[in-house]
Amino acid sequence: MGFFLAYSLKSAICLALFYLFYKVLLSRETFHRFNRITILCIIGLAISIPFLATLLLSPSLPVNLLYTTIVPEEIEIALVDGTDNGSASQNNWLIITLLIYVAGICLCILRN
Repeated sequence: MGFFLAYSLKSAICLALFYLFYKVLLSRETFHRFNRITILCIIGLAISIPFLATLLLSPSLPVNLLYTTIVPEEIEIALVDGTDNGSASQNNWLIITLLIYVAGICLCILRN
């Protein structure tokens, strides 16, 4: 939750700065297509810059120096006989639901 809140704040700050830039320099231009493209680019940059900055500037995760040993006698091998279809059907419903959701998003984007 902390990452999402920080991302949202950074994105809002970027969007405010870019909008201020647009309002001061480009709002009185009569090239409407250029203005539309500029506004779409501003939104894309406001979304991507905080995400990329977080990825590039985040410190690397500490390496766990503890070693674990695996004893061969403790390993159990489960034979798959294909009778457990409960998790597979649940995954299929999840994939179908996700595809319907993505298709709805694409249709809304194309309509707009």
